[in-house]
Parts: sequence; structure tokens; C-alpha cells
Amino acid sequence: QAQLEQDDALESEAGAAAARLRDSIAETRATVLITAHNPAFRDFYRARGERYAKIVKEGPTMDRVNGALLYLSSLYPKSIVQASFVDGGGAENARVVRGSREAPHVLADDVSRDAFFRPALALGVGRVHQSRPHISRHAGEWVVSYSTHVPRRSGSALIHVEQRVESLRRDLGATDNRFEIAVLDARTGTVVLDSRSPQQTGSELGVPGDTRF
Repeated sequence: QAQLEQDDALESEAGAAAARLRDSIAETRATVLITAHNPAFRDFYRARGERYAKIVKEGPTMDRVNGALLYLSSLYPKSIVQASFVDGGGAENARVVRGSREAPHVLADDVSRDAFFRPALALGVGRVHQSRPHISRHAGEWVVSYSTHVPRRSGSALIHVEQRVESLRRDLGATDNRFEIAVLDARTGTVVLDSRSPQQTGSELGVPGDTRF
């Protein structure tokens, strides 16, 4: 009877943790999609002038663009570490890192070689590309990114958002100290997230020394 009760408790806790992780990811994906439909991003291209000139001018159009990214970041300040508006040619139009608007001169000229860019462009409007965990180029910590098209009649642009891996680890949220919850890479058995091991900036992903699985 004790064995059955333990098995039931483990199954229940694992199922609840998986649901919390799925919900966190699904909520971020949905928020990214909603943000991409903000008219500020379409209006940026409708406004007169050359693309970079509009960015440098930093007028009302750019205020609305950055305001949309800042609002997105403010919804999840402990989760979203970066949000950016990327031209279909690869240049950044705007970027917010840890809730702060980046100046025009530090925006990337070309992110087309970043892992998210081409897979995201290849998707249709209304779909989201989700990356494998990687170290953010600008935030310098482990993230999972979500990228989707800005709906436009012509041309391409993306909204790109990076979510802290540490926030996903916290979302595992063991409800009882008796439990250790881990997320594994199903191909290798590597521990990607561990409820008892915070993901430190500058460290390897997960618990690479854990070879139990």
C-alpha cells in the first residue's frame, strides 16, 4: 500500500510539473503572437522615410514600437529578458533588454545568422518558432526564444522574445520538498532543468554532471 501511495504521489507531482511547464511556454507563445499584431510594428513601415533614419530620429513612431516591447517585458519581468523587432533583412529595428530600451547605435545590423532567424522566417504568419536553450547574445544568460511574423501585406519582419531558462526551472515548482523534479533531454538523458539546481548565469545548462539517466 505504501508503494502504491508513493507511485501515485510521484505520478501526480510529475504530471502537475509538466502541466505548469507547458502552460508557461504556451502563455509566452500566445503573448508573442498577440504582440506581433500590435499596429505599431506595421505603422513603422508605413511611416515615411528610410528604415534606419526612422530609428535614429526616435519620434512618435519609435516610441510606440518600443512601448509595445516594453509593455511585453513588463508583463513578465522575471521571465522575459529580451524582446526585439527585427526587419526581414536581418537588422534590428528596436530592442528591449531587461526592461530597458536600447539606443539605436547598439542595435544589431544583421542577426540573419542567428539560429532563430531563418526557421522563423520560413514559418507562416500566426506560427511561432521556439528555439532550443542557448545563451542570449545580448542578455548573456541561458534562454529559450520565441519568434513570429509581424503580419504585413508586403515584406517581412519578426518579433523575437527570449525567456529565461531559470524562469522555466522555477515553473517546475515542486509543491513538496520530498520531490525532485527534472526535465531531461530525451535523446541523451542530460538534465536540462532541475528543481533543486538554479540555472546560474555563466554556468553550463542544467546539471551536466548528472549522468543517472
